[in-house]
Amino acid sequence: MVISKRKIFVYLLISMFAFFNLCFVGSWALSQSRVSPPKRHTQPIVSADVEGVLRKACFDCHSNETRYPWYSALPYASSVIDRDIEKGRKELNLSNWDDMSAKSRRKVFKKMLAEVADDEMPPAQYVTLHPDAALTADDIEILKEGWKQLRGKKPADTSVEAAPSPAPETPKPAWPFKARATSKPSPVAAPRQSEHPPARSAEAASSRAEQPQSTRSANPTSY
Repeated sequence: MVISKRKIFVYLLISMFAFFNLCFVGSWALSQSRVSPPKRHTQPIVSADVEGVLRKACFDCHSNETRYPWYSALPYASSVIDRDIEKGRKELNLSNWDDMSAKSRRKVFKKMLAEVADDEMPPAQYVTLHPDAALTADDIEILKEGWKQLRGKKPADTSVEAAPSPAPETPKPAWPFKARATSKPSPVAAPRQSEHPPARSAEAASSRAEQPQSTRSANPTSY
């Protein structure tokens, strides 16, 4: 029995489709069975800004919060991804941040900065598949500021503090009358008595002249 070339080609296509379909389904089932360790950190890694940078560039391989991409279900890619994640968690797992001492945190962060400066982290192949994981100049500055905070040397605040505004004056009530003066009035000097007796008035002299002679003689000294 002679089989035509056309039938051989069709059989070949069916076999290849079945093989790749079986590999894809097996890899998909493997990806569904992946369970990340439940441990998570509760304290922020230095600060919220620093943790944001680390999440986009480091957490997929160096934490228990891995985001598996769609191609992780492909036959060859799944094994490579699982190997890289296992290796990354063994070297550094940021989900264990709460359990690290202050000295260990400084050591880990210093090593991260050195690898970032040498363009070793994040790896080039990872950035190729995850363009959003590339670190910008602003991201690197955030990491440097985080290193200062971790060492206890916070950057100086160069912002000028605004002068405190004066307290508003309380308006005085408009009274319908004027306030009385509180100062005591100055004492008025008493009139000074003269040392000489006052001169007799003209009326007294005339009344004296009209008195009878007898009366004046009885009182010789009253003139």
